[in-house]
Amino acid sequence: MGLNIGIYVKKQDQGNMCNGCNPKGTIEEIEERFFSTLNKKFPKGGFSHGWVVLSNNEYDFDLRIINHGDVLMKNGYTFIAVYLAITEFIYKEFSHVEGIKLSTYFIN
Repeated sequence: MGLNIGIYVKKQDQGNMCNGCNPKGTIEEIEERFFSTLNKKFPKGGFSHGWVVLSNNEYDFDLRIINHGDVLMKNGYTFIAVYLAITEFIYKEFSHVEGIKLSTYFIN
């Protein structure tokens, strides 16, 4: 069982007369940028790779936290710093028209 942090963002309407903006590139490229950003902000680690998917017009950014956060905290990081880093990435990649939904959950 592990702790995950998930952020869900509805795909934004784009085009003429729309205010929406979605990330550029394929889902693989978006996922690579997401984890590259997190690895730069938290070089000592504390999380393992998660995933980014687009399903039912919703982007799902998930991050697996090692040992329920013990490693993260031993490396000098806080959950708040992780939440802020994730949301900072999201707000740089998306417009704010639809908002975001953050959740934490345990997974087997």
